[in-house]
Amino acid sequence: GEDIIKRQFSEVSGVKRKTNEICDLIRKELVSIDENNELVLPILTTYVKKTPQELIEVLYLVKQLKSSEENIKRKVIPPHLNPQTMKKEKKDKRVFFEDALEYI
Repeated sequence: GEDIIKRQFSEVSGVKRKTNEICDLIRKELVSIDENNELVLPILTTYVKKTPQELIEVLYLVKQLKSSEENIKRKVIPPHLNPQTMKKEKKDKRVFFEDALEYI
């Protein structure tokens, strides 16, 4: 009875530890390659999927995102062709703080 409970607790604890380590490694790599805040949502996910969740870090990242956007106007790019160039415009992949808040 008691041995089974200890073993199951140990297995669950080991899975949580491994999950946390994987989240930390993935986040480290994502942060190192994220040049234009395009990977913010996966980075937020690495905090939320940990046990326990690191929600303070999530909120801090969203606050940093908001602060960095204060002088940036969000472009709304229509999905149709640009009348001047007659080419389809590329979508801005940057994640803004409203997107991040909606995501979490």
